[in-house]
Amino acid sequence: GRGLVPEWYFLPFYAILRSVPDLVGGVVAMGLSVMIFAAMPFMDRSGIPGGAHYRPIYRVMFIVFIVDVFLLGWIGSQPVGSSARSIDILWTGRIATMVYFATFLLLPFISKMEERWMRKRGLPPALQALFDHRDPRKDWHHQEAAK
Repeated sequence: GRGLVPEWYFLPFYAILRSVPDLVGGVVAMGLSVMIFAAMPFMDRSGIPGGAHYRPIYRVMFIVFIVDVFLLGWIGSQPVGSSARSIDILWTGRIATMVYFATFLLLPFISKMEERWMRKRGLPPALQALFDHRDPRKDWHHQEAAK
């Protein structure tokens, strides 16, 4: 038999658990792979609103992340063994695990770099209108004029 296989929605995390050779390290990596989502609001350092709508580099990172999660899910569904195919799957899982964590760890740097790049080349008019509307200095002037 294939042994125990988790439900489909746990497969990516199961693949992360299996990709780390040390049992304790695998459990820690699996736990971090779930808890890291709680840090997301603090990791995205961009001031550009709208998620991936106006941010091309962030959009590519998001697509890479989604593809990686599906790959990890497939890897988690594969049986463990000592065949050449199993070894290839193991190493693919290790690389996919590194990509999974890299997308989170690179996010603060990529988001700041992307924002600087976008502001330097000029923001799209719809996005600039959002910034004009959100500018707290303009809101402050309107509040002062109303007094």
